[in-house]
Amino acid sequence: MKWENVLTTHQETMKMLTSSNAKVIEESSTTAQASENIITKAYEKTQQLKTKFKEFMAKFQTSSDKSIADMNKFIEGFRSYLKTEKESLSTLCVDIKLDNVDPNTTFTKHLTKLQNDLAAKNKIMDALDEQTQKMKVLSEKVKNATLNIAKLEEEKSLLKG
Repeated sequence: MKWENVLTTHQETMKMLTSSNAKVIEESSTTAQASENIITKAYEKTQQLKTKFKEFMAKFQTSSDKSIADMNKFIEGFRSYLKTEKESLSTLCVDIKLDNVDPNTTFTKHLTKLQNDLAAKNKIMDALDEQTQKMKVLSEKVKNATLNIAKLEEEKSLLKG
């Protein structure tokens, strides 16, 4: 065997290993960038939830016409929504860790899951909005009934007097 052939074979092997390592580094970099985007979106979503929660608390504190039973149901729904959100974020965290371990994992699976999570959250928000509208209508009815009772009591006192 000639030394020139061994040298050529060795050089080709080194090129192949270098090329393979470059590809792995590129895939790892792509995975890291995708993970960063997902984390940024999750953070933004958390900030939105924080804002919505503050809005909810402000409305809740200023509303005194709502009945206790309806408010408990509303709060339980919100608690359930937050639990689901927490579970989704935990799953997302695990998925990001797995992506960093295995750079060949596709993001299509994660995108589909995020889309499903978003659809579920939108459904919950729609239900929350619907319940809020019902509470507003009930509150207005109670207010009107209270005014009518006050008028009737006034008329009653005028008739007696």
